[in-house]
Amino acid sequence: RTWQVPDPEGDTWTIRLPFAVTGDQARGVNGFLAEWFRSYEGYSVGDFITEGIHRETFESEYGESFRVGCKAWLAPFDLGVSQMINLETIPTDYPDVYDLKLHLTRISGDVSNWKRVNRRFLNTLRKQFLIWRTLSTAEREKYASAAETVENPKTGDAATAPAMA
Repeated sequence: RTWQVPDPEGDTWTIRLPFAVTGDQARGVNGFLAEWFRSYEGYSVGDFITEGIHRETFESEYGESFRVGCKAWLAPFDLGVSQMINLETIPTDYPDVYDLKLHLTRISGDVSNWKRVNRRFLNTLRKQFLIWRTLSTAEREKYASAAETVENPKTGDAATAPAMA
């Protein structure tokens, strides 16, 4: 199947990902992706470099939602393309179904280069969701219960999720 990605609006690109997760997976997939983003911190080899990975919860129309985000520089690095990444896992009006939305905000680099190199980034991200689907239930639960500091954007307070067993 072909996945159609909408065009960005100015320096903002909002993309509904062609994946959905259940409520028991919503927090876990964000932990999994946060770990994946962390694996790209400080490296200058690969598809991208990240910094400032963060996770938070927020309220949306249908309940508690989850966000993982960071700043990223996309390869090839000599093009100077950088962006803020925010991936949201948001409950839908269907019980126990969460949609995934990706918000990209261009910081630097030419718009045409930003759009072009993000195709590779989106393909790499898509592969992570395919990997997530191959994990066992026990592996998914580890990500859901892993110790994480989650900042509440309304209060600025930090809360810690239960520690990993």
